[in-house]
Order: sequence, then C-alpha cells, then structure tokens
Amino acid sequence: MTNSAIAVSSPWYRTLTREQWRVLLASNLGWLFDGFEIYALFLTVGFALHQLIEASQYAQIPRYAGYVLATTVFGWATGGVIGGIVADYIGRKRTMMLAVLAYTLTTGLSAIAWNWASFAILRFLVGVGIGSEWVTGASLVSEVWPDHARGKGGGLLQSGAGIGSFLASGVWLLIGDMGPNAWRGAHRGRCSAHPLHRRRHVHRPNDPQTACARVPYDAVSDLRVLGGCDLRSHLCRNGRH
Repeated sequence: MTNSAIAVSSPWYRTLTREQWRVLLASNLGWLFDGFEIYALFLTVGFALHQLIEASQYAQIPRYAGYVLATTVFGWATGGVIGGIVADYIGRKRTMMLAVLAYTLTTGLSAIAWNWASFAILRFLVGVGIGSEWVTGASLVSEVWPDHARGKGGGLLQSGAGIGSFLASGVWLLIGDMGPNAWRGAHRGRCSAHPLHRRRHVHRPNDPQTACARVPYDAVSDLRVLGGCDLRSHLCRNGRH
C-alpha cells in the first residue's frame, strides 16, 4: 500500500513516526520558550526601566520601552535571516541548539543590565537567538512531516508561542510582587529553564540534509531522476527516520 493510501485510510496522527513527533515536540518547546521570552519582556520592561533610567526620566518610560521592544524585534528579524543562512551550512539541528544556547546566555545577562542602553543591546542579542530558533524549528517540522499532515504540524508548532505567553503571565503573577528586582529574577529564571530545552534537542534526529549525506550514491542518483521529490519516503524505507 502506498503512503498516500495509508494516509487516506488511517487518521493522520497514526501515520506519523515517533521521530516525527519528537521533532515537533522539540521544535514546539523552542517556540514555547520564545513566546515566553517575548511576552515576559512585555510584562517586565516597565519595571526594569524604573531601575535603569533616572527618576527624572520616568515620564519617558513609554518611549524607552518602545526602544527596547523595537531592538528586540529587530534582532528577531536579523536572527531569522542569520539562522536560515547558517542552517544551510551546518544543519538545522546544530543551528537550533546554538540559537537556544545564545539566547539562554543573553537572557541571563539581561538581568545584570546597568542602564537602558545595555538592556536594549542585550535584548537585541536575545532577539537574534529567538529569530534563529524560530526559523530552524519551522524548517525542521516542514521538512520531516509528510505532506498530508504538514499544515497540522505547523499549527501545533506555532501553538507553542501562545502557550509560552500564558506561562509567562503565570510566572509573573507569582513573582511580580517580590520587590523592585523581581524583573531581574524573571530573566535569571528563564535562563535556568532553557537548558531543559537544550537537553531535549540532543536526542533530536538528524535533519534531512544530514541524512541525505548518508544515502548511498546509487540511491542519490535515483533521487536525482525523481527531482528529489521522494527524499523523505526513500529515507523512511531505508530506516533513516
């Protein structure tokens, strides 16, 4: 029975392999932490700026908050471009792990910002890591999940950002009353949570680029004849996924 016939006769979620679900879960965790990160900034930036600017400038907090948010989002866009380019050279999985490590470190460093400019620069670097993680996670899911379930996989992946936002609200509800340095604790806490995601990535299967490099030459020749369209099914038949 062909893959398309199996997809029609079985519920879509039963046609997926364990590795495909693991790719989705790991990528979804990345988007969850990204959503947590950006929404936590929305919640804490005002409190942070009360410590990072002079009291005489408090009336300008909305403007400075706009600067910090803008630099974060600009870093996000920059990271998306950088992550996409780097992933083509070193692979999706490795790029995502480096991106998670990068914004884990810069998130922790954000807790020791000494003025609004240093905070904005560190948030830009956090944004670069987030953008790199987003693009590689989305690429992995789209490459590994089959055509008939790819849209559902994309929706499940993106739900992680919304879940992360809810979690950020819950965490801030718990620690927001712990004094003027609560925002610093929130940044340090997010830094300590990210290694859980890094450990999850270690067990992620190689992305299709890496797997393709291991396909025998005669199989690669067959794929060239087919225009490369049947790469995933060929790898599955040969036990790669």
